[in-house]
Amino acid sequence: MSLKTAILTETKLSLENKIAEIESALADLQASIAGETKSSAGDKYETSREMIAQEQLKLSKQLSIHQQHLQIIRGIDDTEIYNYVKIGSVVTTNMGVFFIAVSLGFITVADNKIALISSSSPIGNLMMGKKSGDKFNFNQTQYEILTVA
Repeated sequence: MSLKTAILTETKLSLENKIAEIESALADLQASIAGETKSSAGDKYETSREMIAQEQLKLSKQLSIHQQHLQIIRGIDDTEIYNYVKIGSVVTTNMGVFFIAVSLGFITVADNKIALISSSSPIGNLMMGKKSGDKFNFNQTQYEILTVA
């Protein structure tokens, strides 16, 4: 299994787990709303419902973002090798390994710590279009692209 395939597999799994957790939390919130009964303390009832509604909105936004990220990941061909940095590239630099797709932090794959970044992140934007041997500066540090896959 190539490094790119392993990264894609791990990222898909992570996103699918996050989506399942959010969907479960939304179902729990929906059950909470259904279980709420209007009491004589009407303000408390309304406040509770509003807090639940705000939490639902926040979770719905997170769900939408994770679903979009999963779509991007599913659209990447793990067999394609790139000559220059673009979405779907695994970029090895003198400062670490980056996967250009979606911003999700770090994962460890085959003893490699991989930074998952989007092409629109500051460092991702600097890498876009570059090829092996190219250099760029980010946060007063010089990066050299060793390989692009």
